[in-house]
Amino acid sequence: MTLSLLEHQHITDVTYIVFDFETVTHKGFPPEPVELGALRIAPPGRVDADFVVDWFIQPPAHTPITPQYAVNWGIRPQDVAGKPLAPAALTAFDALLQDQPHVMVAHNAPYDASLLQRYAEACPHILQQPFVDTVKLARHLLPALRSHSLDAVAEHFSLSLPLHRHRALPDVRLTCDVLLRLLALWRERYADQRLRILHQVAGISVGTEPMQPSLF
Repeated sequence: MTLSLLEHQHITDVTYIVFDFETVTHKGFPPEPVELGALRIAPPGRVDADFVVDWFIQPPAHTPITPQYAVNWGIRPQDVAGKPLAPAALTAFDALLQDQPHVMVAHNAPYDASLLQRYAEACPHILQQPFVDTVKLARHLLPALRSHSLDAVAEHFSLSLPLHRHRALPDVRLTCDVLLRLLALWRERYADQRLRILHQVAGISVGTEPMQPSLF
C-alpha cells in the first residue's frame, strides 16, 4: 500500500482524491456504478480546479436504469447510453491518478471502495492507495452528533447542501468541504498530525463488503 510512502507526511502535505459513485441496484445483482465524481485537494488544502471527474457510466444490460430511478435520482437511461462501461471508466480513472501517491476519500468509503475492488483489474493503482472514510473521521471528532450522515455533518458545520444532492459531483464537493473542516478540527486537537495517525483512526481496508446505510 502507498501509505508507507505517505505515513510520516503532515495531513496538509498530502494530496486527497475525494470521490463518489452513484449506483443502480437490481434484485439478485450487486450495485453497478452509473456516475463517478471526483475532485482533488492539493496541499495545503486547496480544491484543484484543474482536476474534475464528472462521468456517466453505462451499467450492464441486466441492471438498467428504471423510470422510477430516473425520477428519484435524476439520472436517465439516455444519460448513460453509449457511455463507457465500468471497466473502461475505471481504467481511465486509474490512469489519471498515476502521477503521484494520493489518499482516496469518500463518505461511507467502504461502499465506494467495494465497487473499485469488484473491478480491481481496471484500477490496480487506485487500490494501492490509502483510503479514508469521512464517516469514521466524523464519528471520532464529533461523537456527540446523533447522525454522521453527510447531511448531518454538513449541517453541523453550517454548510449549504447542493441543489442536486445525491448526484456524484455535487456530493463530492460537499464531502470536500466536510473533509477540510474535519482536518482543521483534527489540527486543533492533536499535536501528532501525521497521515499515519489519521489513517489509524479513519482509514479502511479496501475490499469491504458493500453497505449502504443512511449515511447520505
